[in-house]
Amino acid sequence: MAGGKHSAGKKDRFFGDWKKRHEDEFFEEGTNDKEELDINEYNKFKETIKNYKEEEKEEAFKPNFDYDDNREETKNDYDEEDAEEDDYEEDSFVSGLNKATTAVKILIAITAIVVIIGGVFVVRKIFSPKTEEHKEEQTEVVEKKMESSIEGYKVLGKIKIDKIDVEQYILDSTDEKALKAGVGKLNGGSLNQIGNFAIVGHNFDKFFKRLPELRVGDTIVIIDKNMKETSYNVTDINEVDPDDLTPLLTQIGKTEITLITCQDGATKRFIIKAEKTKVDSTKTEGQEV
Repeated sequence: MAGGKHSAGKKDRFFGDWKKRHEDEFFEEGTNDKEELDINEYNKFKETIKNYKEEEKEEAFKPNFDYDDNREETKNDYDEEDAEEDDYEEDSFVSGLNKATTAVKILIAITAIVVIIGGVFVVRKIFSPKTEEHKEEQTEVVEKKMESSIEGYKVLGKIKIDKIDVEQYILDSTDEKALKAGVGKLNGGSLNQIGNFAIVGHNFDKFFKRLPELRVGDTIVIIDKNMKETSYNVTDINEVDPDDLTPLLTQIGKTEITLITCQDGATKRFIIKAEKTKVDSTKTEGQEV
């Protein structure tokens, strides 16, 4: 160092850096050697460099508020996007929930319809047999109602003999046409009243052909127009000539019936006499038509 001057070499990092930036600024006026530097200026330069380094250091550690603001704005943007995504997800969830609820309602409605239809079938199955049975009972009652006439002949009642499978209407006539439709009243008053009620029938199947199979004590049932049944017990079995009318005689105080049919080519009359039982086993099954 000479004459207040400082000879700064190129190796000096401060001078070298300064030289690049301020090559001509601090040299003495009129000096050709630019390496000659005023020492005071040099010290100022070093202080300046020091301050500059400290400012750079402080600047490096200085919070970047603009960056934080950007981060906050970015965060807000992200929050808004997340909120939108959440809203979309929530809307999707609600939409899916609504669809699921609608599907459940539809399923419940279908189930209810199926249950109702099944219930209707069950009820019909339970009650239909009863209805059919009731109809059968009604039909049976209708069948048991006494006919008022057959082939134009008045119906007085019915005769039923279970042993020989006979059940025929008793008609108020003995002409040929009437005896083809049923059996006919030959003599007597009213059915099941005191007296001898004589009934004539052809010697045909389902009429009086099987009368000879009856025995004393067998039962014969007479049904009047009110469907009242009166039972008779066989008391006598006999054969008579066609002109013998004694079977038509009446015994005083007795209620009896006499059944008559032809036998042996109409040369004989087969006679069954029956008397009303002492214990009346009658029952009412319907009303008069």
